Amino acid sequence: MNLCVYQNVPSWVRARASAIFLTMLFGSMALGSVVWGHLVDRYDLESALLIAALTLVAGALLTLGVRLGVNASEGIELVGETGDIPDSRWLKKSGPLMVSVEYNVRSNVVDYFSKALLKVGRCRLRNGARSWRS
Repeated sequence: MNLCVYQNVPSWVRARASAIFLTMLFGSMALGSVVWGHLVDRYDLESALLIAALTLVAGALLTLGVRLGVNASEGIELVGETGDIPDSRWLKKSGPLMVSVEYNVRSNVVDYFSKALLKVGRCRLRNGARSWRS
């Protein structure tokens, strides 16, 4: 299942999707343990196992017509990114690097552009940048 998540989400969101998936998986196991433990306490072990088996069969029957798309995220990439992706072989051997971008902005939209750049800066810092100046 974890491999399915890894293969079917865009690369720019892969880590977050895997984290959400694993959180849901472990949370579901904890909640399921409480539910099935309660059923064993309330009834007996054989009845709880019978209910579990019936639930499993019902779930399988309910999902018979559901088909997951293969590589549903194909063609989905981060909007706003331009340019080529650099060769990553040298990135593994190097330390921090600085990326500098210069914009030519018309004087009538400088305020709007500055506000938009603040949002971009927060996004870059959230995604791993160590500093941001606009």
